[in-house]
Amino acid sequence: MTTAAPTESTVTDALVTAVGADAVSTDPRVLDGYRPGKGPFDDLAPGVVVRARSADDVTAVLRIASEHGAPVVVRGGGFSLGGPPAAPGTSPIVLDTRALTRILEIDDATMTVTVECGILMADLHAAVAERGYEVHTVAVPRAHTTLGGVLSGVCGGGFPGDTAEVGGSGQFVLGIQVALPNGTVLDTNAGGSNVHRHVSAIPASDGPGLTQLFIGDGGALGVKLIATIALALARPMVHAGGFEFDELDQALATIEELRRVHEVPYSNLYVVRGPHWSLTYTARASTNQLLAHHVGVVQRAVERHEGRPGNAKLLASARAIAALDPAWADQFMDVDRGAIAGVFDNRTFATSFAELRELVDRRVTEILADLGIEPVVFMSPYGRHAMWFAITLPYNPTVAGARAAARRVTREGYALVAARGGWSEPHQGEVSRLLADAWSPAYRSFVRSLRDHVDPSSVLNQGLWDAPEQVTQQATPRSSERV
Repeated sequence: MTTAAPTESTVTDALVTAVGADAVSTDPRVLDGYRPGKGPFDDLAPGVVVRARSADDVTAVLRIASEHGAPVVVRGGGFSLGGPPAAPGTSPIVLDTRALTRILEIDDATMTVTVECGILMADLHAAVAERGYEVHTVAVPRAHTTLGGVLSGVCGGGFPGDTAEVGGSGQFVLGIQVALPNGTVLDTNAGGSNVHRHVSAIPASDGPGLTQLFIGDGGALGVKLIATIALALARPMVHAGGFEFDELDQALATIEELRRVHEVPYSNLYVVRGPHWSLTYTARASTNQLLAHHVGVVQRAVERHEGRPGNAKLLASARAIAALDPAWADQFMDVDRGAIAGVFDNRTFATSFAELRELVDRRVTEILADLGIEPVVFMSPYGRHAMWFAITLPYNPTVAGARAAARRVTREGYALVAARGGWSEPHQGEVSRLLADAWSPAYRSFVRSLRDHVDPSSVLNQGLWDAPEQVTQQATPRSSERV
C-alpha cells in the first residue's frame, strides 16, 4: 500500500492546528510583504507565512516541516543583502520570529542580558542603556535588524558600532538556546552544558564550545530562540570628530598609527570616499580627562599624516553616528543596492582591497556608469588585526538592467573576496554559496555531515552553503515539499 504525498492544504492545515489560524497566512497580499530582501538578488517566493509568537510555535513549525519535507525559511527583520536562503524554485514556509522580543533578564551580578532573538537591536540597546550598560550591537540598521538575524547572517555574529575598537559581536555571546530543525531545543551553555546553572557568564567552560557553532551559520543549523550576551559599562563622555585627507594612504597611515596605541582612542572610526577621503570617529570615556586624552591622540595622528578638519556636513555626520541617530542609519534602508562588504586581515588588506576596487572601477566604466550606478566606498578597523570594508552599488530599480548589473558585480566581488582569503560580511543566500566554493573538501564534508545530523529531512534554510549542483537538485521540490 502506498501513501500519497502531503498536499499544500495538508501542510497548511497542520500548521493551523499547531499554532492557530491567526498565525498562519496564505493571503497573497501578506506573502508579497515577505518576498523582497534588500539586495539585488532574486526575491523569495513564500508559500505560507507563520508568525511565531513563542518558542513552542517555532518548534511546532519545524516538526511539521520535517515530517512533511516542507522547506522552511526563517525571517527576522528582512535586511538580507545576500539573497534569500531558499533554494531557487521552492515555495517555502516563511517562519517570522519578530514577535519573540522578551528581555528575560538583565543580570547586574554577571553583567549579562538574556533575551529572545526576535528583538530588534535598537530595542535591545535602549533596554540595557536604561540600566547603564552598552551592548555590542550592529551599527546599521539597528532599528530593522533582529538579534537572531545578526547572529546567524553576519560574519562573526555581527559588526557592532564599536567594531573598530572591539571587533565582532559574536565574541560577546555566552550562550544560545536554539531550536534544531527536528524541533528539539538545545541550550549551548546554562541549562545545557550544565543543567545546574541559571545564567551563562563565561563561554565554552563545560565541554565543546557549541555556542560558536551557531554564530554565522546563516541559520542553517537551527533557529535561535534566546541568547545571553555580555554587557559593558556605558561610557557617558562622548566626542565626535571628522577630518579629510587628499589620499587614501594618508587615512590608512593614520589608522595604522592609532590602532597601535595601547588604549584604543576611539570606539568607531570610518573612512569614506567622496571628493576627498573623509575620516569620522567617536571617542567614548568614563571621565572628561580621559576623553580629552583620546581626542588629543587622534588629532595629533591626523595632523602627522596631513589630515585637516572636515566641513560642517562631515562633522554633523560624525555626530549622528556617535548619537546612534536612527535617521542616519535609515539612509541605508531607503536605497536599493548591491553591497560587497567584508574583512581582510592587515597583511592583505592593501593589495586585496585595491584589487577589489580595480574590479569595481572597471565595471563602472563598462556597465555601471551608463545605468546611473556610482559606487560608495567605506572602511573601518576591525579591532586591531583587520579592516572591514564595504563597496555599495546603489541602483534605481526602474532603470532597465540596473538590478542585474548590480547583482553581477556583487557576485564578482564576493567571489574575489573569498579567493583572496577575505571574510564576507553576509552569511546569507547566494553569498553563502559563493563563500562555500572556497571550502576545503574536509571542511565541506564536516559541515554537510553536521547539517545531515541536525536536519535529516533537509528542510531548514535550504540552499545555504550548498555547491551549485546541490542547489540545482533542490530547486524542484518533491511533492511533499510544496506548501
